[in-house]
Amino acid sequence: MRSKRAEFSPETKIACFKRDKGKCRICTKPIVTAARYYHFPVPAELDRLADLDNCRLLCIVCYDKQMQHLPWRKRFDGTVERR
Repeated sequence: MRSKRAEFSPETKIACFKRDKGKCRICTKPIVTAARYYHFPVPAELDRLADLDNCRLLCIVCYDKQMQHLPWRKRFDGTVERR
């Protein structure tokens, strides 16, 4: 049986956005659109922690750069495809 994928709770996302002051943790640009990503610096598959300590707010450009090393990507509809 496959385990459920770790997700950040809405409360964790709000706390992360406030902690990071609405700015990308990598490029520090303000994130003013809905295109914000909550990233696991330590993959959830390794520690299963979806808490504030393992949550980073990223803009779409920095998120894409972080995810380029993966052979797959997740689409907005939830499906997964190869890069």
